[in-house]
Order: sequence, then structure tokens, then C-alpha cells
Amino acid sequence: MKRRTRPVLLMLIYFAVPLGYFLNLSSFAEFEPRSLVLLSMNLIFFAGVISVCRRQIVLFWPAYLIMAILVLGYFAQLYQVAFDPETMIPSPYAVDVSAESIFETYKTITYASVVVSVVMVIFLRHDEPYAVSKAISSFPKLSSSLLLILTVALMILTFAILSITGHGIMGAEGVRLPFKISGITLYTRTIVIPTCLLFIVWLSDQTGRRNTMIVAIALLCLHAISDTFLRASRGALMYEFVNLTFLFAVSNRITRKRSLFLWGMVVLTVLMWPVITAYRWVRIEGASIDQGLILFQKVYGDYGNAINIDVLSSTVANVVSRITGGMVLLAAVSHGLALGTGSGMSLEEVWEVGPTNYFTHNVLGYPDTSFTTASPSLVGWFYLVGGDVAVIIGIGLLTSGVFVLWRWMSKLKIVSLPVAQVLFLDEILQVFTGGALEGVFGRVVAKVIALCLCEAAVRFMPDRRTFMLGSFSNTNCASHK
Repeated sequence: MKRRTRPVLLMLIYFAVPLGYFLNLSSFAEFEPRSLVLLSMNLIFFAGVISVCRRQIVLFWPAYLIMAILVLGYFAQLYQVAFDPETMIPSPYAVDVSAESIFETYKTITYASVVVSVVMVIFLRHDEPYAVSKAISSFPKLSSSLLLILTVALMILTFAILSITGHGIMGAEGVRLPFKISGITLYTRTIVIPTCLLFIVWLSDQTGRRNTMIVAIALLCLHAISDTFLRASRGALMYEFVNLTFLFAVSNRITRKRSLFLWGMVVLTVLMWPVITAYRWVRIEGASIDQGLILFQKVYGDYGNAINIDVLSSTVANVVSRITGGMVLLAAVSHGLALGTGSGMSLEEVWEVGPTNYFTHNVLGYPDTSFTTASPSLVGWFYLVGGDVAVIIGIGLLTSGVFVLWRWMSKLKIVSLPVAQVLFLDEILQVFTGGALEGVFGRVVAKVIALCLCEAAVRFMPDRRTFMLGSFSNTNCASHK
């Protein structure tokens, strides 16, 4: 991302907050002037972040990512529900979408955004140089080839295990295998394999091996598509190509052709969304193939007729709603208001049940026998634990930890640094959108193992004589325009 484009993106994010507010003025009119005070707080602190980010280096992607999640995932979704309550996520329990619930949710989101803004200003106010790895002049071809062969072998092995056992299907009961094979297979499939392929893409791109890079990207596409049908995952394609976008952005290697390719994958994901929804219905509910094709026919028409734009636009909205945020937070806040506790969970329930399970069964009303797990969003997770106080403390500490780790990681002298940064951004995306903190440890362990595998493939494989690790030095983003 070039320096001249950053203010435009930040200003779009900035003006989306007051625009949505004034479009839903009737929902907040009852609570003026308090709602105007909250809006002013958002604008003032967001302006502080923008003034700081305009001077910062390109590698401050966490700031842009977190701000985008706050606006698109929380403010925009809350504005959407305030404008049309029918768009609220369906659940067994009816969620209160009254003006009071919307205002209280807006207040909670404002507390979170102000804390995030303060942390960003503290960490980004200095133009400190950060370690950026220079292009490495020579890598052993054997290393990337062996890693590629190993990755393909893992793809085939995990595909066979999941195909035979039926484990990992989204929305269905998991299959227990001995020696924790189920979890290992799933983490290998969803984290280790994509990480290795991303590393090969970056390695090939840095050393000018275009054919190897094309093969790695093709394998990444194949892996994403196979995962889509193997696990009935609607987000598998989007997940892989978001990380590929992160990789090209962090390494400053986005070109016009690559941008067109990535946008094409976004369009493909949107078009396949209803198809995978129907396919998941067939696999989980045991519906017939004819029943499963109903949604496909609605979107794509019959016998080549024009696409149903209304259903397609709702599909786009459904894809965007995958950013867990304002809607589920509204459900959590409404639950807290109904209980009169200002949060929802007792300390005993926090330890014994967990916020995610509590939200799924006690807030949304899914029965204990259901295999559905609903995320309360990150802000909602802290709100259920201890109300607005927990939101302020928890979001503040977590955001501070993000920037402390980002600084530390940027100074690591490892070959796979850009890939490590991509995995870190991916974890930010999953944590700040999903909010199910219970699953963070397993994902982080799998990502560390994948990075160690990539490092070993380059550092300790045969033919190290051609290996020359590029020097790592503190450089400013000016050299990476």
C-alpha cells in the first residue's frame, strides 16, 4: 500500500461512523445528547489515530486491520440492525432490538473503539524504524522443492483421513479418533499446509522463480476448493486468499495482475456461497440432491436465465456478515439488560461454562444437544465476562499485546518473517472478528510448528552452500514504496 493511498482508506473508515449514525438518527434521538457525546468521542479518537498513521510505515497493518474490523464489523452491523431489525441474526431466542438495546450496544462499542484508539496513538506516535528483511539473493532450489513435496504429501494424507472419517464438516458433530488424530489432522489441513504454501509463494517470488510460485498458488487454490467441499466450509476460499493478500501486501508485492486475480477469487467466493450452503444442507441434514439445488437455481436461474440479483445481493450481505461484531454484541447486551446485571455471566460460569458456550446456549437459546457454536464477538466475549469494565480492560490489554508482539516480531532475524507476519495478521483477524478466545492456543501452536517447518526447510536441508541469508537491518518504509 502506497503512502498516498493510506489517508483515503482511513478517511473512508472515519466518515463511515458519523454517516451511519445520521442515517439512523431516529434510533438514537431518544438518548440525545448522550449519543452525540459518544459519536464525538469516536470521531475525536479516530482522528487521533489517523493523524498518527499518516506518518507511519507500511508494516503497521494491525492498525488498519483493527480499525476496519471495528467499523465494518461493529458500527456498520449495528447501524444495519437499527435501520432494518429484520436483518438481525436468527436464533431460537428472540433478540431485543429496542432503541435502548441499540444505544447500550453503541455505548459498549464506543468504549472499545476509544480504548483501541488510545493504545494505537501510544504505540504509533513515534516514527521508530522496524526490522524489515531484505530480499534474499539466493535460496537452495532443493529446499523449496522438498517443502513442496512434503506439503503435497500432507494434502493427500489429510484429505484421505477427513474423507474416510467424515471429520471436520462445518456444523456437524466431530469424529473422535485415537491419539488426537482428529485435531492434528484438522490443524494440519487448515493451518500447516496453507502456511507452507504461502512460504513457497513468498520464497519463489523473492528469488524470481515464477513457475514455482504459480504451482504453489495453484496448489493453494486446489487446497481451498477441496477444503470447501470436503468440510462444507463456505469461508475456506476467502480465508486462503485473504492471507495471500496479506502476504503480497506485507512484502510490498501487489501488482495489477495480482490484484485482478485476488478480486476474481473474491467474486468466485461470493458466487459459490449459496452453492456451498446447499451442499452443507445436503451433507448435514441428509436432504436430497434436488432439494439442495433449490438455492442454486434461485441464484443462478434456470437453464441459463439471468442471475437473481436480489438473492445474489443478499448473498454478498451474508458474506460480509461473517465479520462477527455488532449483531451478536447486541444480543449479548440485550441479554445483560434483561438480567439487570450489565454483563450476563457469574464468575463461576466464566470458568465452568465459558463465554462462547454461554452465549450459544443461554443468550441465543440453542439446545445443549446442538452442534452449533456461535461466537459472541471479541467485545461481546469480554462483555459477558464483566460488562463494560471488562471490555475496557480486556480490549486495552489485548490491543497493547498486539502492538508489543508486532514490534518484537518485526525484529526477528528469520527467513520466514513475512509469512510469520501474515499468520499474526490472520490471528488478529480471527480473534477480533470471532472472539472465541478459547481456541487461540491451539491455533498459535499449529502456526509456530508450521513456521518452524518452513525455517528448517531452508536452513537445514542439503545444499546449504547456495543459501545466503539476507541481512536484516532497521529500515524505514520509504525504501519499500
